[in-house]
Amino acid sequence: MRGQAVLRVAAVCGVALAGLTAPPASSAPVNPSPCTEMALSPTFASDGTAVCAGMVYDKTTGAATSAAVFVTTDKGKSWRKATAAGIAITRAEDSVRGVVLSPRFSSDHLIFVQIARAGLLASTDLGETFTPVSPLGLGRMTPYVATPDVLADLARPLILHADAAGNDVSMQVDPVSRALTPVPGTPAKDHQFAVSPRYATDGLAFAGGTLVPTEDQAASYPVVYACGAGFACNEVRFTGPKLAKFERLWTVSAATSTGFSVVLRLMVGSTPKLWRSTDGGKTFQPWTSVNTIGSTIAKNGSAHLDVAADPLQPKRLFLRASWTWTAYRRTNPPNEQLFVSEDSGQRWRRVSYGTVTSGLRHVGTIPEMEPSPDALNTPAGFVLAGGGGRLFMLAGSRGDPNYTGPYCSRDSGKTWARFCK
Repeated sequence: MRGQAVLRVAAVCGVALAGLTAPPASSAPVNPSPCTEMALSPTFASDGTAVCAGMVYDKTTGAATSAAVFVTTDKGKSWRKATAAGIAITRAEDSVRGVVLSPRFSSDHLIFVQIARAGLLASTDLGETFTPVSPLGLGRMTPYVATPDVLADLARPLILHADAAGNDVSMQVDPVSRALTPVPGTPAKDHQFAVSPRYATDGLAFAGGTLVPTEDQAASYPVVYACGAGFACNEVRFTGPKLAKFERLWTVSAATSTGFSVVLRLMVGSTPKLWRSTDGGKTFQPWTSVNTIGSTIAKNGSAHLDVAADPLQPKRLFLRASWTWTAYRRTNPPNEQLFVSEDSGQRWRRVSYGTVTSGLRHVGTIPEMEPSPDALNTPAGFVLAGGGGRLFMLAGSRGDPNYTGPYCSRDSGKTWARFCK
């Protein structure tokens, strides 16, 4: 990892991990807006909990004033604003970078919100209060369950990568003690980690980075590394096209021997492309069926792709594809399309789309949406699968310019609404 930094972070007092705190009586149901980042509980099917967050801006000056957090405990039927005053910030250009729920959320109730300038904050009371964990905010979080010999049987740490004052810093975070320990990361500039959902037993982890060859400083390559003990990531598993831009690395449930696939998204020129590993990260192949859709959409302007797996049916995958006409971004909404695959992503069937261009047959209904303008870490194309056909996506509304938040589907993407009634 380049430019390692030594950080001194004051520990904050731990909060007792008792039962979930009941929402205050004043927390009436509200529109969950603004929301540009969202996460589902690992046990969403049983506890129905999801959290989203977004930055509140002054309508006159455009300056960020606070971060709002919203929580649902009934699978999106209703939402309430968590901390009444929001998370205080001090930088007018701040933005929400991520929301993560602990893999042990059902017992430790930990919610993390990452803010670009304010840093990483944690809550154990459904968002009523947040305490600082780290000043690092310009990066991406990856939660995982540690092996017993690392941090004890119930450990639930994070890998946090952040660009702190120009330094490429990757840290291991213990949410209970609030201790931060630097990890080696990759020989390249780190971007994001992806950890196997079975990490406690298989120990598989990966990191994406950008490598600049010493012999050609004008060139750069996106690279995926396999990580060993202590998150030292040195073994190259994939090298992307020259000058391609790294966008995201993540894992999805899959009907494979490892139980998951590793997915990599790059921007190659102006076209988004996905690569996938179905053998535990040993090899990566272009995801041809997805890239065919992406190439078609990219002809119209700025395009985005995202894939999520149904946690109850790993062979069922959802692909959200969207594009915005580059030359007319302010006057024309993007085309929002959702596809479903029942064979692990070999073939796709479009089930709904929003803004209809001539010649396209209307299959389902999506409200007129557009990507959240301030969503730095959640690009258009973002989709979450809660199981049993329940999906969420984040988008703005052209019909209501004051709304930026989740839309919900209960029928595998055929119809959409703001609330899962």
